[in-house]
Amino acid sequence: MALIHEFAIIEKDSSINFIENGMDKIDVSDNLILYMEDSLRWIETCCNSMQTTKKGLNYYGYTIIKDENIIKFKSIVTCWKNLFDEAPLEFMLTGNFLPDENTYEKNLYNKQEVIHQLNDLEIMCNKAQAENGYILHNGI
Repeated sequence: MALIHEFAIIEKDSSINFIENGMDKIDVSDNLILYMEDSLRWIETCCNSMQTTKKGLNYYGYTIIKDENIIKFKSIVTCWKNLFDEAPLEFMLTGNFLPDENTYEKNLYNKQEVIHQLNDLEIMCNKAQAENGYILHNGI
């Protein structure tokens, strides 16, 4: 099974830090998140406690995206979506370095699936802003 990152909206005063079955969530491919990782470090987040702030998403734990950083997150997601909209129906992106093979992995993507995931994230950002909520991210 492929690794995924999950995103959901939570209320500002919520103590929820894990996305559970039944919650309205969006799944995004781990390889896609890793590809976008550098630009995701441009958002300030709270990780594994509301008092600990960092840049980007917590890969293994949970992350909370709050307030104006939701706007920045949406902007980054929108830019990636617009870029991938120019891709062919199937495309390859470079992944992690594989030291045993002394090469980088090549990951195959379906344009429609990538656009769908990123579009859903955009919609989630809009909804979180409208509901005055936060976005919860669960890493792999």
